[in-house]
Amino acid sequence: LSDAQTKDLNKTNIWRNTFVQGVQTAGKGLDMTLFNGDQFDQNNQTGNDKEPFRLFRYAKAIDVIQDYKFDIPYMTSSGNHEPSSPYSQYLMSDVDYAGYDYKGAYYSYDYSCAHVAVLNTNTVDDAQINWLTNDLEAAKDAKWKIVVMHISPYSTGDHSNKSENQKIVEKYTPIFSAKHVDLVLQAHDHTYNKTLPYRWNA
Repeated sequence: LSDAQTKDLNKTNIWRNTFVQGVQTAGKGLDMTLFNGDQFDQNNQTGNDKEPFRLFRYAKAIDVIQDYKFDIPYMTSSGNHEPSSPYSQYLMSDVDYAGYDYKGAYYSYDYSCAHVAVLNTNTVDDAQINWLTNDLEAAKDAKWKIVVMHISPYSTGDHSNKSENQKIVEKYTPIFSAKHVDLVLQAHDHTYNKTLPYRWNA
């Protein structure tokens, strides 16, 4: 799941119903919920009567997830809207964070034969880069290595040529290739894309 950004109550309910139908369709085959960021929005009280709803729609989204997750592990990455949101304190993970600040968190966990590393793309610093390198090296025997992140290194969307995306490309994709990451799940551009397998700079 990603970017539950809806413009009015009707669209919020469409998002809610889509999520509920997905959970019900998967049934007992649903192992976990991954949310790739932007659960919440910032609180811009400008006098515009639409602004309070921006908070509501994100709060509603998280309520739906909490209502329907049952015993399913719930994991999330930090989106670009989270750092300035009063709701960001409710950014949830069912495992401990490796690193956390007001811009988000990063952590990893193992499930069955898969190792999942969750990044905070609001901050691209040496601490997180070093952590990811070491984390993936320690998981080298995992059958599947998966990375979950919000800002996309590669996309056909509007953000694809922005400097923040280029920084992700330069700092993270060489690590993905060197450590043989099998799958990268991303968000931010509000589009659905799928790529062929690739290696860094090739």
